[in-house]
Amino acid sequence: MSRPPVSLMQIRFKRTLRRTKELSIRFYRAMFSWRTLISFIGIAMAAVLCAVAITPVRYNISVGMVPTNTITATRDVVDEITTEALRQAAADAVSPTYITKDDVMESVLSDLTQIFSQLDSAIQYSETLEDYSTSRRYTAEELEYARTIITTPYLRDYQLRTLLNTTREDLAFTYSILYDAIQNTMSGYVIEGSEYLAVSNIMQIVGYRVDTSLLQNVVQPVLNEIIQPNIVIDQEATDAARELARAEVEPVIYKQGQNIVVKGEGRVERYQYEMLSSMGLLSNASISITIYLGAALLVALVMSIAMILLRIVCREIVYDAKRLILLFIVFILSFVLCIAARIFNIYLSPVSLCALLLASMLGLKCALIFNVAIAILVSALAAGGSTSYSGTMIQILVCGLCSGYLGAVVVYKHTGRLRVIASGVAAGICGFAVIMALGLMTGSTDSMLRNALWILAGGGIAGVLCVAVQPLLELIFNLPTPTKLLELSNPNHPLLHRLLLEAPGTYHHSIVVSNLAEAAAEAIGANPLLARVGGYYHNIGKLRRPLYFKDNQLG
Repeated sequence: MSRPPVSLMQIRFKRTLRRTKELSIRFYRAMFSWRTLISFIGIAMAAVLCAVAITPVRYNISVGMVPTNTITATRDVVDEITTEALRQAAADAVSPTYITKDDVMESVLSDLTQIFSQLDSAIQYSETLEDYSTSRRYTAEELEYARTIITTPYLRDYQLRTLLNTTREDLAFTYSILYDAIQNTMSGYVIEGSEYLAVSNIMQIVGYRVDTSLLQNVVQPVLNEIIQPNIVIDQEATDAARELARAEVEPVIYKQGQNIVVKGEGRVERYQYEMLSSMGLLSNASISITIYLGAALLVALVMSIAMILLRIVCREIVYDAKRLILLFIVFILSFVLCIAARIFNIYLSPVSLCALLLASMLGLKCALIFNVAIAILVSALAAGGSTSYSGTMIQILVCGLCSGYLGAVVVYKHTGRLRVIASGVAAGICGFAVIMALGLMTGSTDSMLRNALWILAGGGIAGVLCVAVQPLLELIFNLPTPTKLLELSNPNHPLLHRLLLEAPGTYHHSIVVSNLAEAAAEAIGANPLLARVGGYYHNIGKLRRPLYFKDNQLG
């Protein structure tokens, strides 16, 4: 049987499937290769260092104890207790807003008439009892029954006895003069919260015409019950004014670096304790995970972008295990030194060290990429969680970018020891100029010169450290760095010196080949120094039997 014909669509589908499978295998191998492992370890170490750098020291402190350490704010922190006390004082100082309340007099007089009607009924009840007189003694049951007649106000037993021993004529007279006195008082202003003043005024008006016991035991409780203010507080407007007063009080803020408690001075107050707790500086404070998540995210993002750029412009480094490990060692070492410099001053950080070492050993492109990465991370460490330190962040970032770029360009392809130190000094001078320029632009001249001097010192330290560290790294990784190649090209190198003495013809031939190779490398954009050194040593094997070769045979 003949096989059915294969359509063009089926062929394309099989090719696409095969291609997808190949790409998947390549992606899998790339994801789980040694390059990925090295990159992951390097980025993880940078993230751990960043987390350690932002972790605050914790102290065992309680309210009332004498501080044993001087503790400064790790970020801008609000003194919530003092701020709330100031806001409450401002709100309490606001005078209430009053409004006039209508028909209050009518309500008070109506209540007066109703209460005196009940009092009159109670007296009528007493007159129905046997042996009634104005000095009669009443039993507890009789007083309780009289109390049921009077719904308001509540009268105690001695007050009820005074009422029941009063005649109806005296009660009516008291009502009439009390009515007039209330009218007279309520025609004026009775402010809410000052009702007792109105009661006192009425008591004075009627006091000389009413029996003292009746005035104190009956009239006063009645007045306390019925008197109402006709000027009342507008609670809504008052609350709005008080909230406005609270909002106008600026919060009390301790700036980053400002002392919260000083060793041996006074005792720890509640507001100091709360600020330390909010910054996580107490031994019993909970750890803020968001800070570490933010640091890890920043490191992962910056380093991932740097690795992507490195793979685009410097593929030979990404695919060389030794160079990739060297890259991360230089970056981590520089980052550690920048973190350590924070003990003295963040501006002392040798940010340009990374660019100097990478430019000397791995090339200018790699140095510029990771100079940006370390400048971003060190500037982020300068913030320390403070929004007010954005100026410091910008200064560190701009200085790191400019000084690192200049240092890398100066040291690239010129790796003499003095040239390396000069590149560090040039980086420091560049940072000095940047700080001065930013300070003059923003008007921040107070600490401008001091910070600029710290930056200058950091650049010089970076140059010295580069001279100290670079030979050790070259020895460990045995890479053809420019410095190493210059050492190998020295005519006094033992191997070249031996070639000159034992095989002079081969030595002369090697010199000619090295010159040709160097010129060719320059023409095609290759590494001229590497080509020249390779020419020096390309016939070094002739040293084993120099006379076997005609160029070393005399005569």
